[in-house]
Amino acid sequence: MNEMEEIMNSGKLYDVRKITSQDVHYHEYLRKMEAYNSLGYTMEGEEKKRSMLKELFAEVGENSYVQAPYYAMWGGHHVHLGKNVWIASNVTILPGVHIGDNSVIGACSVVTKDIPANVIAFGNPLKIHRKITTDDDICYDRGKLISENIAALSSENTTNDNSIE
Repeated sequence: MNEMEEIMNSGKLYDVRKITSQDVHYHEYLRKMEAYNSLGYTMEGEEKKRSMLKELFAEVGENSYVQAPYYAMWGGHHVHLGKNVWIASNVTILPGVHIGDNSVIGACSVVTKDIPANVIAFGNPLKIHRKITTDDDICYDRGKLISENIAALSSENTTNDNSIE
């Protein structure tokens, strides 16, 4: 942990303006964050966002996703994301936090401490609501089988009216 992370995670009061003024990359992080948020949800935008994540966060595991918009004082540069992490929109993650592999953070949550792997967590303050298990590959919404509940585009639909069976 560098000196800034130690200060931010010390539990003591600090003047954020002094810390940001000492970080020569601070404004660069903010510009990258703004660019990420402006990309939208097209296939091209999503591809660009995937390539930008490693520039924005201290660590990003394979197949992790951060839903825009996201806001961070250092563009997330002091946040560590494990593999297959999904961060919903409008989540606040404090610097120095590590989020474990395969975890999901729900929208509008405030993450103030490390989150273990394989959990679903949400809220303000953030609480772990349950572990992610192998059953989650088979069922959703209290026992509904995924294989029996997948909506599909009609094969007869040759127009572009976006009908769903």
